[in-house]
Amino acid sequence: GELITKPTIDDFNNWVLDSVETHSIWQKESWEDCAFEDGDHWNWKDKQLLKDRNINPITANRIFPVINLMAGYQANNPTDITAKGRTQADSEISQVMTESLSFVMDQWDGREQLSDAFRNQLVPGYGVLKVDQQTDPRKERVCVTRLPWYSFGWDRYGDPWLDPRKCRHCFDYRDWE
Repeated sequence: GELITKPTIDDFNNWVLDSVETHSIWQKESWEDCAFEDGDHWNWKDKQLLKDRNINPITANRIFPVINLMAGYQANNPTDITAKGRTQADSEISQVMTESLSFVMDQWDGREQLSDAFRNQLVPGYGVLKVDQQTDPRKERVCVTRLPWYSFGWDRYGDPWLDPRKCRHCFDYRDWE
């Protein structure tokens, strides 16, 4: 058979550096998309050319209202997260899990977090919600937070849904500070 070796720390570092390089290219395009949504449709060469001719550039931003319409529709028609059992025996625990998810979402403005993540999916390309353990003992033990789209990276050869069986790593750039 084939000898399988465990990855070394150098392997992990190389994977992450490879992902960071790839994500920096993608993020540049996503920042341009965000600027476009904000009405910045002119590139610097065209702006300079118009300025040299004493012409003020005009932008009819037709993208912003469409993005707002879609984000508003999602906010007004939210998806309810429901746990489903695999068998009839799992039905009771799935109901408890559904109620638990609703409780956690209510405690942490989950609907607003979902809407923000959805809006990030529309323009930059993806939104990230993180379910984590709360460190403040005065609050609930589980929390939900939205990560900024530009702070999150993952295995560029992995699964876009971050399935741990198909994705070697994911990381939050803010952890590096």
